[in-house]
Amino acid sequence: MNLNSIVCLIATLTASVFVCAADLSGPQAKLTAATGAAVAPTAFGDLNRDLVYTPVTPCRIADTRSMAAGPIAAGSTRSFVAVNSSNYASQGGSSTNCGTIGLSATVVMIVATAVTPNAPGFATAYAYGTPQPAAASMQFAAGAIAVNTLAIQTPNPNGLFDFAVFTSAQSHFVFDIVGYYAPPLATALDCATVSGAATNVAAGAYTSLPTLFCAASYTPVSLSISAGENVLVADSYTAGNAGQIFVRSLSVNAQNVTAKLMCCRVPGR
Repeated sequence: MNLNSIVCLIATLTASVFVCAADLSGPQAKLTAATGAAVAPTAFGDLNRDLVYTPVTPCRIADTRSMAAGPIAAGSTRSFVAVNSSNYASQGGSSTNCGTIGLSATVVMIVATAVTPNAPGFATAYAYGTPQPAAASMQFAAGAIAVNTLAIQTPNPNGLFDFAVFTSAQSHFVFDIVGYYAPPLATALDCATVSGAATNVAAGAYTSLPTLFCAASYTPVSLSISAGENVLVADSYTAGNAGQIFVRSLSVNAQNVTAKLMCCRVPGR
């Protein structure tokens, strides 16, 4: 991430009327600004790529053995809710919400189990409201128990259900949620301020203060000074991990002036 990107992030976090969006799809970040608008990520957090995976404690969201509707009939489809349900008892699952309330999941990770199908065949799980894919999600033998972990995309926008399951042979099915993919949550920047040694600036003088440096992996974001009276920042620059300030004293007395450099990075390894 370059300096402009980080300054853009700082502006977004500190000003309610300025927001930025970064297009990270190319070698150079493209920044756009708007006033009073909500900006969604254009690459990071996209529905089809760069989603963040979060594992959850395995929780049963459906079990046709405990449903009044019974097994899914051969050649038919049944739909299920995967997230944001107060409980899953109506689907034969947990009486809890499985910790899924408030999730913006675009893909759910489901451990699917076919229980004693009456014939060999296959099942296909897919996003509710979308065409059934030709590919099978799992295959099974008659009377056997078959297990597979599935990544199932959920509909966008959200629908009445999250995913549907087609089976070629009559079978009971059990579905346990074990994780989900979702756009990343906003993360505050990790920032630190580097202070230089005090410099005595003569009355009426124009001078540079000592160059300051950010630690490795940090980027200079802003420069400031700590001074007595009537000392102004005349100019400043940043380059690489360094920053420097030039000051003008309007005081009739010498003043001690200290330069400060704010350094930030996106948290992570």
